[in-house]
Formats: sequence, C-alpha cells, structure tokens
Amino acid sequence: MSGTFDMAVVGSGVAAYVAALEAASSGMRVLHLSGTGLPGGLVANIGVLDDYPGAPAPVSGAELIDSLGRQGLEAGVERVAQDAQSLELAAEGFSLTSSQDRWQPAQVIAATGASLKPLSVPGAERFVNRGLLQCAWCNAGLYRGRRVVVVGGGDSALQEALHLARHAESVVMVVRGDTLRARQRFTARAADIESIEFRWDSELLSLEGAEALEGVMIRDRYATASERIDCDAVFAYIGLSPCTDWLGTLVERDPQGAVITDASLQTRTPHLYAVGALRSGYSGRLAVAIGEATLAAQLAARVNA
Repeated sequence: MSGTFDMAVVGSGVAAYVAALEAASSGMRVLHLSGTGLPGGLVANIGVLDDYPGAPAPVSGAELIDSLGRQGLEAGVERVAQDAQSLELAAEGFSLTSSQDRWQPAQVIAATGASLKPLSVPGAERFVNRGLLQCAWCNAGLYRGRRVVVVGGGDSALQEALHLARHAESVVMVVRGDTLRARQRFTARAADIESIEFRWDSELLSLEGAEALEGVMIRDRYATASERIDCDAVFAYIGLSPCTDWLGTLVERDPQGAVITDASLQTRTPHLYAVGALRSGYSGRLAVAIGEATLAAQLAARVNA
C-alpha cells in the first residue's frame, strides 16, 4: 500500500486514535499508521481509566481504543498496522516509510508515545516476564494471596499498586524519594489500604532467585546495609522513554529525548506536529493527550482548508 494523504497520524495510543478521528472528521484524507503492537499502547493495559473526560461510566483502555478505532474507520480513516521506520521531507510534504510501504502525506502528527523504561539491575534480564513484569492489570490475578514489589513513585506505579492490592496479600512500594509524585487521589486511596507498604528513600539493587524470582535486594539511603525483601513478582514503573527514533533530524529533542514543540504543537519542521507522551512538557495526563491530539488535528485542518 502507498499513496498520498492530507494527513498521516503515527502511533498506537489514544492520542493517535483521537488525532486521526478528528482530522478525518474535518474532511482530510487520513492515514493512521497504528503500529504492530497492542492497539492502545500503554493505555490498553489499564483496566479502568481514571481521567478519561466525559466517560459516563468506568471504561478500560481496550474499550476506549476499540470505540475510537471504529469511529475513525466510519469517518474514513485508512488504518495500517505497520511501524514507521523513517520520516523525511519530500518535494510536497513528507515521505513516510515502513518496512513494507511508503506514503506521501502533506502533514504529519507524531503520536508514538513512550515506552516503559526497563530495570537495569543485576538479575533483571533473567526474570523478564518470569517475575519481572510491567502490567499489573494483565498479571495481578496470578499473584493472589502472594507478596509483590512495585518500583516507582508516580501515577503509573501507584495505580498498579492499587490494583495489585486487590489480589496480592501485600504490596511493597520501593520509592527513591521521601514522597510520591502521584496525584493526590491515588495517594489518598493508597494510604487507606493496610496491605500497601512503603519503603521510602530506597533503591532496588538486584533481583534474586534460582529458577524463579524469590526476592529483591534494596537499600535505604540512610541505612548502612542492604535488605532483602522476599516476593513473588516485581512490577517496575521507573519512567518513560519517548519513541522518537523514526523522526530522525526533523525534530529537536530535550535532554530526556522528548520532542520540543511550540505552542501550536508544531516541531521545528513546519506541518510536523507532536502530541502526547513523546512531546517535551507533556503532563502525563490522558485528558491532556486527548486535548493536544484534538488541537493538532484542528490546526492541521485549517492549513489544509
């Protein structure tokens, strides 16, 4: 498949699906390069979205993506499940390529989000998907009545800990600082759950075990010795890495690798927008990603008119 489009939206998350739907609803011919991974990206793993605007009832990430996907197709979005490999300037607009095809969109919205950073401590590689996990919604049921460790202190870590507490006997949160970075409503809920235990000012040193994960070693920065915590699983949420390699030199990045934009969400390359988790300054809120995606599509539609 190849061809010309008014707009190409690249990404598998909510921001990409919203941008594609909004652009198509504005009358643009839209290609949505949705990737080969799980539709919805990181949001697809969330059982209940806490900050999705306008939802009349609790909605899961998978349900939201399914609804947005169907609406997009009805609006005329042409969705292709391939991964973007590169984006370059062309005589008219851009040249967007995957491993199989090439397209020529006049404008592009980059919404490829970010991936969870992996743990880089001794033992981590041995236990990936064998006790070291990054989706509590997918795996919590396997640890009913058992002890698990969550590493991190932000929204994602605390949301996962809250879900795990519904299944596990106890949840130990290893937090590098002396406070959480999560939103107040999450911290308040966690404070009321006796099975969630916090290890403040602590870092994870290693994962321990023979054939299966048996525990972790941590160190309190005020203690002289490390401590072992016996557990059956570790869920790591230590930050995100923006997925921007395919954008090459068309964008400027901040020290964390996120794409820098102006107030109109445009990058340093005209008609190339960046929204959501790959954008520098993104707040991490789903509602904000949806707002950015909507605004970028609307601004692009004005140029196209």
